[in-house]
Amino acid sequence: MQLDDDGEPVADLDSGAQIDKDAFYVVFDHAFGLPGQFVPAFKPLAIQTDEKHRARAASDAIYELLEIYFPAALQPGSDTLARLLVCVPFLIGKVMVARAIMAGPRPEQERPAEFRRSGQGGATGNPATDWLPPEDEAA
Repeated sequence: MQLDDDGEPVADLDSGAQIDKDAFYVVFDHAFGLPGQFVPAFKPLAIQTDEKHRARAASDAIYELLEIYFPAALQPGSDTLARLLVCVPFLIGKVMVARAIMAGPRPEQERPAEFRRSGQGGATGNPATDWLPPEDEAA
């Protein structure tokens, strides 16, 4: 796009023009690296050297889906693409939270000590532990 001295466009964009897969990949790559530029702990979210091939395949697949379902997202200066790029860091953050939850302590580890198995196996009079199988069956 050409701009005049005031920053206004001098020529209209070709309404049929869209960014190509290479340009889309550059945006895709930068979108994953952006969170790490603000918070160092997020640097591993950036596309790593050994992930480039898979990242390019994912980027191309997303590009092709956008071509079919949201072609306006591929227009230069697209509001749709800008909105999608806002969503990516949020979604990545939620995936990280879900992974942390799934990798977290197991229910047995979360229970306070007084509610954990007493070690006697069988009915102890404590409803919090009576549902557990005897120690010799628990393995």
